[in-house]
Amino acid sequence: MKIKFKNNSKVKLRPFYNDDVGRELNGRQLIENAISIIDPVYKSGKNVTATDENGNQIIPDVIAALILTDSIDAGIKYKQNKILNDVWGQTLCNYKNGLRASQVFISQANASVNAPLPSSTVIYVPSDLKSACKEYLKTGAEDELCVNTYFYINEPHPVFYFRNNTVYDKYIGFIKSMVNGLSVHMDINTIRKFADFEKLRLKLIEGVILRNTREQGCSAYSFERLVMNFSMMFARQNPDDCGIIAPSINNLLVPRCMLFMNVENVSKVPANKIVRDVSVIKSALMEDIFQLSLTQISKLSAAALHSRIVGMKLKNHAALLEKQGRDTEKRKIFQFSKVAMTKADLSRRIVKIIDKESNVSKSENYSKVIKSTYMKSNRRNPDNYNLPGKSISLQYKPDIHIYLDTSTSISEENYKNAILTCITMAKKLNVNLYFNSFSHVISESTRLKIKGKTITEIYRQFQRVPKVTGGTSFEIVWQYIMQSAKRRKEISLLVTDFAYYPPDERPDYPRKLYYAPIDTSKASWPNVKQAAEEFCRSMYHIEPNICRHILMPQN
Repeated sequence: MKIKFKNNSKVKLRPFYNDDVGRELNGRQLIENAISIIDPVYKSGKNVTATDENGNQIIPDVIAALILTDSIDAGIKYKQNKILNDVWGQTLCNYKNGLRASQVFISQANASVNAPLPSSTVIYVPSDLKSACKEYLKTGAEDELCVNTYFYINEPHPVFYFRNNTVYDKYIGFIKSMVNGLSVHMDINTIRKFADFEKLRLKLIEGVILRNTREQGCSAYSFERLVMNFSMMFARQNPDDCGIIAPSINNLLVPRCMLFMNVENVSKVPANKIVRDVSVIKSALMEDIFQLSLTQISKLSAAALHSRIVGMKLKNHAALLEKQGRDTEKRKIFQFSKVAMTKADLSRRIVKIIDKESNVSKSENYSKVIKSTYMKSNRRNPDNYNLPGKSISLQYKPDIHIYLDTSTSISEENYKNAILTCITMAKKLNVNLYFNSFSHVISESTRLKIKGKTITEIYRQFQRVPKVTGGTSFEIVWQYIMQSAKRRKEISLLVTDFAYYPPDERPDYPRKLYYAPIDTSKASWPNVKQAAEEFCRSMYHIEPNICRHILMPQN
């Protein structure tokens, strides 16, 4: 479907919506909230109309439904994303394509800033955030603040920023007055949560936990909806001193957390203090389930103080503190090579990954290690003690587990190429493998015997393995790996066409997961390359170094 707008002027969407907090937040109310965000598009001129290619009228409800629909099938999600990106291009005065369509607010801001998108080679450091804060205080550069804050913090939650402590104190006073005015409609737990919220002090960056699932906090006059509504009202009334950085429309409508930032304080403090605050918050956000009190909100910094700050994605930022102030870290966007790779090249890349892994006590991935030693006699000259003998032992590396994408977007020819790719790799390694096929569901795991088998025998084994079909969901593979301690230690290889859009929320993500192209033919390579680059851009909030896990040649 292609949507064409007529008689409209180009506008800028703002991260505000009109939530009728007196009604339950059901599907219809969500649609209406989304419509209130895109409403300026339909009011940008006289007799603004939107039609599809058949001339049928497209009402705002259709656009809102496209925004809110979270389809499992990657093909449908890709089409929805393309339709919405085309709509934004026609209707918004500033819009830079590259992010997902739901990240329209960041894309708008980046159209004027023109900052490179984060990747494994484009890293935002604390000095970027500090510089943006200083510029905002001097000139009110809201777009620059928006882009640098989101690209540095890298969390899919709305950030409310305040110019200084005076504005934040005014905000807390506004919350108190609004609570007093509506307290007759609130239950005792909501009132207690607001009393707890009003004690929140903002030094640099802070956050509060609202809900664990989208179903929580959807009742009328709930704390979760009221605090967002009051915060948006304050930001609208004080546009020069306060604002909202919204990573995506969906997370703005039903936020899991709210983050707060004191711009003046961030601009003044040393970079290591910014790293500390953001690190503590990010460590709390790594939790799947937050312990939510019935009568109190949960403060993100307090939720994480009991744990050490280790193994977090933000360690990349801490390592770059010595380089703060340099712009050289913002290099060009990561791109894969235009030249198709060979199956032999793919096998070599996998062998390098295995070689870097530490040995384990037992696995299917083993090899003989022959060493010279004087502890054993030389076989040819056993009486000559000056000649070393040979010691033979087995060396075990982590198991290799292949996850083959068998969704409906994969053709039968792709299957053959993928299986041949796996066979080439298996023969090169001469190790037994574990194998699953997946789409939006995942098959049972199968152990494939490779050692001592011919290519024909290996191919027959692959053919006998059941292939599931349906939409594409990498998340089901991530969950499957994370559910087992054994699978988390394996070297996981996901063979795919990269036609997948990850969720806005960060799920549990396996550390030893790598991605390989399902088709390396010259004819298919341009499509594989484009899909892989799109996948890398959309995965930054889940795995900033995702490009290093894609087994494809780089430019």
